[in-house]
Amino acid sequence: MNESLVLHVFRDRNGRAEWNVICSAVDWIETAVEGIDTDSLSRENSSLASIRMITFISCVDILWNGVLQLHRVFADRDTEPFKTDSTVFNARCSDNIQWKTIRAIFAAHPVELRNVYGGGERERWFASWSGGTFSHGDFGVFLYSNKPGVQSRVFDIQFADVFRFAEKRYLYLNDLMTAADDCLNEYKRKQASQSIDIDKENVLEWIEKLIIENHQRWNNDTINYNLESARDVFQVVPRCDTNRKALEQYKPVIILQLEQIHQMLQNMDLDSEIMDVEGDYPETLMHPIEKLFTAEYDDPIFRYGVDAVQNYLGDVVDLNVQETVKEIQTIARAGLWAKDKQQNSKDCEKPVLCGH
Repeated sequence: MNESLVLHVFRDRNGRAEWNVICSAVDWIETAVEGIDTDSLSRENSSLASIRMITFISCVDILWNGVLQLHRVFADRDTEPFKTDSTVFNARCSDNIQWKTIRAIFAAHPVELRNVYGGGERERWFASWSGGTFSHGDFGVFLYSNKPGVQSRVFDIQFADVFRFAEKRYLYLNDLMTAADDCLNEYKRKQASQSIDIDKENVLEWIEKLIIENHQRWNNDTINYNLESARDVFQVVPRCDTNRKALEQYKPVIILQLEQIHQMLQNMDLDSEIMDVEGDYPETLMHPIEKLFTAEYDDPIFRYGVDAVQNYLGDVVDLNVQETVKEIQTIARAGLWAKDKQQNSKDCEKPVLCGH
């Protein structure tokens, strides 16, 4: 659920911020599952046993409601899973309805119960102290009627039945994961059917079009970063011939990356890796390069990064003639690429010695 496409598709779907629903449901399902443990329950007639039962019932109910919310997002807002199933509690009604009764008696509002035995909304019952020693099941209560002369009745539950109710709904998450995949695949098919038409000869317009398409189709941060960096390459003004030469060597590489990004967005091929257009450099430059690309212009640490990188790239670019942070960073990228290619060429020229 943390994939960027899930956020993009469900943050505003048919006018509803369903991403918020997903986050809430997943968080509370994960929390509730920690409390669904029958080993912690007791059949004693003690306050602690009742409190543990309240926790157990509440956690199962939170799980179930979280699953219901995900069902509404990924499957169908107008249906309820297991609506007619009665195989767990074997009561006069469905398990979903019987669960509401169990929740009311043992956790939600035991001192004000209605329609426990099908007597309608005017029926009133009040639960006694809960426990297991007087119950035919694992845990139970005496239910007292508000009608004079009506005898109290025992209401029992089995821990295993409640656990099976929870487990059945928890396993339904497998179906919801499939439904979520179906939603995402349908979204990708719809987007892929819409052609990205643009004149690639005008590179800056092409880049702007891809930025817009990425925002509309996926909103992937990595793609957006690469497109903005590519735009800088075609906008920057090189302030000397050395920088111009490095930039011209770098542009065809950026064009290849743009072609790849274009195809990724067109086909909604979200699993492909974007080609690397960053040149390799010595490990000792990691810290200076980080500062060059992250520090502010008036920060002394930025100048430290510029000086260290310029010392390494002095034979391919001149960072000091560029006037803005963006210019320096863009020429530095081109220089690192050119330097890497230069180093690789030298390695290829070295003679290979063969042993006899």
